[in-house]
Amino acid sequence: MRLFSGPFLAAGRRALIALVAGLGLAGCPIESDRPLEPAGVDDPRLQGTWLAITEDGRAFFHIFRASEARAGSIELALVAFEADGTGESSRYAGHLSEVEGERFASMQGPFPGATAEGPYTLVNYRFAADGALELRLLSEAAVHDAIAAGRLTAEPDSDGTPGDRITDSPARIRAFLAAADPATLYEKPLRLTPVGPQP
Repeated sequence: MRLFSGPFLAAGRRALIALVAGLGLAGCPIESDRPLEPAGVDDPRLQGTWLAITEDGRAFFHIFRASEARAGSIELALVAFEADGTGESSRYAGHLSEVEGERFASMQGPFPGATAEGPYTLVNYRFAADGALELRLLSEAAVHDAIAAGRLTAEPDSDGTPGDRITDSPARIRAFLAAADPATLYEKPLRLTPVGPQP
């Protein structure tokens, strides 16, 4: 997938995840009407500039906390380039939460244009031993299995099949994440490498 193909440009609030998918994250993006709570987990290790590279281009993820933001809030300025040097930039905002030792970002955007009411994309993140930042989307299969079993509720697609937008409460989403098998909960990770000295 090219970084800025037609589907990416038309994706609106899914633009970040469409880009991430183009860079190497598998699966369909799962959205949620509600973010993970409670917010307020600070993680200074995220702050800085990270780079993802594929055969189609590269993207720089500038992650920071705005000076007036509440604890756990993050902002993301994303600058991505095609192999031919053309590119786009966009901005996103969210907050960090922790569930059973796993860290998540509940992200909205791109701004301007997104509303404060959601939806949110839930992204799991972790740091590899070599210092890389790994981003993982929730597995579409794992979420659909949870919906079928009554552990989550979601907005159905037009054909009545399980959709990709969770409509459940933050408490039930947390319970699902806490009980799920980590081996099947996530899609393939996207690895980002640090660029220069991090803050």
